[in-house]
Amino acid sequence: MIVPPFAVHISDSILHWPWLLLGFAAAALLFVVSARRIADDEIPRIGLLTAAFFVASLIHVRVGPSSVHLLLNGLVGIILGWRAALAIMVGLLLQAILLGHGGFYVLGVNIVVMSVPALLARPLFTYLLRERARESFRLRDGLLTVAYILHPMLMVAILALVVLSRQLDWRWDRNADFRAGFLVGSVSVLLTAVLNASMLVVAGVEDWRIVGAVVVVAHIPIALIEGLIVGCTASFLRRVKPEMLAS
Repeated sequence: MIVPPFAVHISDSILHWPWLLLGFAAAALLFVVSARRIADDEIPRIGLLTAAFFVASLIHVRVGPSSVHLLLNGLVGIILGWRAALAIMVGLLLQAILLGHGGFYVLGVNIVVMSVPALLARPLFTYLLRERARESFRLRDGLLTVAYILHPMLMVAILALVVLSRQLDWRWDRNADFRAGFLVGSVSVLLTAVLNASMLVVAGVEDWRIVGAVVVVAHIPIALIEGLIVGCTASFLRRVKPEMLAS
């Protein structure tokens, strides 16, 4: 019996075996690059983010043939940079062993799907904090554009939020770290969902197009929630522990 994907954790018997081998090869490459010249003082931070990544999956909501939960791979990527793949590998392995999320044969693919957005998180966060980016980038306009592409009604909802924020005299750009963190957290979730759906469509043993579409759409509200979490966390860390963030 073929089990449908669990959130962005693809299960065994979902993908063709050549893709499973390719996933393990790519995961091994990520491990070598991420573990290279690791320092002793980095290990506690990696362990802390591994725990946060693992705990984020404990509470999930069933949506049709799949389910959704927080990912936090964007936050892991912002803080750990290239070490993010190590935290994600350990977290996914523990999730598979202890919680039954995903499968063991497909673990390599799941690692790649979750790690790629995490590895892109810090460069994007750093870019958004640059003076030029702060002057030229408007979070409001970017959100409305992405929301319209995903679904027109989502754009209407975000536009209503913008209007409400103006009435409350609150601006997104008052805190650059929150703004950058919100965008990185949201984009990381959406990119993870898109990569997951792409693997289902391209490498699936059956026609998983509908399931892939459900996974992407179901993670839109998760992206917004996680954006708020990452944004608030980035803003807090900038005040109390700025060395943990990309400069």
